[in-house]
Amino acid sequence: NTVEYIGEAVFRGTDNLEKLTLPFVGQERGINDANVDKNEMFGWIYGYNNGNDNSNLSYSIETALKHVTITDDTQIGAYAFSNADEILTVTISHTVEFLGEHAFAYNDKLTTVTFDETVAPCGIKTIEKGTFRDSVSLVMATLPRSVTIIEDYVFYNCVANPSFLVQNTVKEIGEYTFAFPDENTVSNLTAVTFGENIDLKVISKALFRNANVLEMHELPISVERIETLAFENCKSENFDYFTVSDKVEYIGEAVFRGTDNLTTLTLPFVGAYNGVTGSEVDTDEMFGW
Repeated sequence: NTVEYIGEAVFRGTDNLEKLTLPFVGQERGINDANVDKNEMFGWIYGYNNGNDNSNLSYSIETALKHVTITDDTQIGAYAFSNADEILTVTISHTVEFLGEHAFAYNDKLTTVTFDETVAPCGIKTIEKGTFRDSVSLVMATLPRSVTIIEDYVFYNCVANPSFLVQNTVKEIGEYTFAFPDENTVSNLTAVTFGENIDLKVISKALFRNANVLEMHELPISVERIETLAFENCKSENFDYFTVSDKVEYIGEAVFRGTDNLTTLTLPFVGAYNGVTGSEVDTDEMFGW
């Protein structure tokens, strides 16, 4: 951890290096510019080859490398580990306070990202947009309790993940976070559960869209809004009954579209809002809304 600078292509050509422990990602500790620079990418230490700066496919990462541990960084920049196709596991220190958007996205073989809290609790507050999206082998049961915001598309198309616990510290979950590309996507996501006494107010747009093996029957009592397409194509045989709490004040359009096996539905009101009425019939007043 005493190292303060790592130059480009330091590990290029290390054909048999399988495990690598580093104090930080890229050139220096804690760098995180608005734009993605080569020296913020994990591939920096293997050297840039050609292509997009924000894809590790553009760097000369050796295929032997499978396991990476980051011990002392404070910020991991946007796209830092994106498309690092051969890496299986990444462990990051409790010192990391920021993960940039798409930091671990688009990885075919990445199975595990571990937040090491053995020394101290993790300090990450926000999981940025698309952090783990399209990492199709990733299995992650939960996030650190420090996390209060999960932004859009964070676990989009993470087809291998069988279950996820949303900790009761989470206040916001962004759009499409547990969604999949289409209704025929083969996924393992059967359960998303919420920590006791969670204060989550909104089920965001298309949050569980196309989660076609998901089993869920109710939402936290704190929820006040369910946005459009939230459960579209949740067609599991175990998605057969659902109760929307009386605390809910708004239900978006097509929330339950394509829920083929939903036989019993309990709602606090008909349409978009409680008590919607007018001289003309509007679509948001209809049960079919």
